[in-house]
Amino acid sequence: MNKQKYILDSTPPVTTAEPAGGTYSGPIEVGLKTEKEAVIHYTVDGTTPIEASPEYSGAIRISGDIVLKFYATDESGNREEIRVERYTFDSTPPSTVITPSPGVYNRPVSISMSSEKEGKIFFRLDRRKDFSPYRAPFVMDRSTKIFFYSEDQTGNREGVQMVEYIIDTQPPRTIPYPAPGEYNPPITLELKSEEGAEIHYTLDGSEPTGSSPVYLTPLASRDNVTLRFFAIDKAGNREKSRTANYTVASGVWRDYTNGVFLHPSVIEGNFLWVGGEEGLFRVNIITKRRKNFTTSHGMVSNSVRALAVGRLGFKWIGTDRGVSQFDGKKNWVSYDYGDGLPSNRINFIVIDQKDNVWFGTERGLSRYNGESFRNFTTRDGLPDNNVTSLAIGSDGVFWIGTPNGLVRFHQKVEKIYTVKDGLPSNRITAVAVDGRWNVWVGTADSGAARFDGSNWVSLGQSRGLGGRSVYTIAVDLSDNKWFGTDAGVFKYDGKSFTLVKMPVYR
Repeated sequence: MNKQKYILDSTPPVTTAEPAGGTYSGPIEVGLKTEKEAVIHYTVDGTTPIEASPEYSGAIRISGDIVLKFYATDESGNREEIRVERYTFDSTPPSTVITPSPGVYNRPVSISMSSEKEGKIFFRLDRRKDFSPYRAPFVMDRSTKIFFYSEDQTGNREGVQMVEYIIDTQPPRTIPYPAPGEYNPPITLELKSEEGAEIHYTLDGSEPTGSSPVYLTPLASRDNVTLRFFAIDKAGNREKSRTANYTVASGVWRDYTNGVFLHPSVIEGNFLWVGGEEGLFRVNIITKRRKNFTTSHGMVSNSVRALAVGRLGFKWIGTDRGVSQFDGKKNWVSYDYGDGLPSNRINFIVIDQKDNVWFGTERGLSRYNGESFRNFTTRDGLPDNNVTSLAIGSDGVFWIGTPNGLVRFHQKVEKIYTVKDGLPSNRITAVAVDGRWNVWVGTADSGAARFDGSNWVSLGQSRGLGGRSVYTIAVDLSDNKWFGTDAGVFKYDGKSFTLVKMPVYR
């Protein structure tokens, strides 16, 4: 008797995909498995698989977004329902947002971090070595750098980023240059504070506010100034308003000898610096105490012919043997022909707004920029190498006196004025510029003249100016002009000349 065993199987197979559908950062291989012998058909284009669809025989490589559909049929003919797995790929790293924005703050700040993708954020402060997971906002109460990056769930990782927060609770401090005091006009005032600070100021003594002018360039004045100012830094810290008082004086006229010669002199704060044949004198205007500097202290010569003081306080002394630079304390530096000057005999010294020092010599004009000399002579257009006088207007234009005419100079020779243009003589011995940019010229043999930019007016004996030779000209605070001549000192008020007997400073 034969026996047959029949197994009835009505249970469809179950197929699983490994790995399952999801989001991945790179190519993967997907395997399809069933728990019993079965044939698996699949599609990767989203269409419904049928018996004619590809038969699974090995791992399916996937590198792009797809919809994988599949089913299995076992040996008994049981067929499972179609199953679906969706695969997407994301290779874009996440981006971390940190708030508030990096910058300068005048108070502690609460730092928050977030990412546009699910995942984790890691960070470290510049004082630490290792990164830690970010979990909650934290407070920064001092300046620091923060390094951070995000990593999403698919493993994409952001490059390490860095931001810096500066916690600044200290107000800035503004320094005025030069120091408050008494100076020869015009006074050029500068305000310096920390980088990026905004300085507000007033010149009339009124309290400055946030709507007061913002300091951008040096300020020039011929009048007394009560400068008030404050600075606001990048963090918003505001300095308390401060005051600096400046008074102007015409120091050229403080020292006078026999009515025909005015010694070189300049006011610096409470000191009057005077030069002569006995060296350099420093006089305290308040106490009247004075000190004499000579070659024994470091001067190149005792015969002082010209004086100027730079905005950093350096004294420039022109002599018959070159130039001496003095810091006002004990340090001296000398310059002469061997250093680049066209001549050792210095007639005039002026300092421009860029702190270049200009020397008028008997063999040309010279500019010293702190490193080297640049000389200008007849080869550069001067009518004569003997620069007898030199003045600079507030517009930066130089007026150069020579024995062969007056030169308008701005970076280069622009024009030469002679008797053909209206000068009473070509032999120029003195030049000055007033606050209205009028040029006043003294000559060796024909008195003086005024030039308003268009017309010349001669001022000689017929107008009341005594003498024919004008040695020096100066403008006082009331816009009076003073002429040192071979017949004495004459004051001109714009209408008439008056002979003035001036005291001798001893």
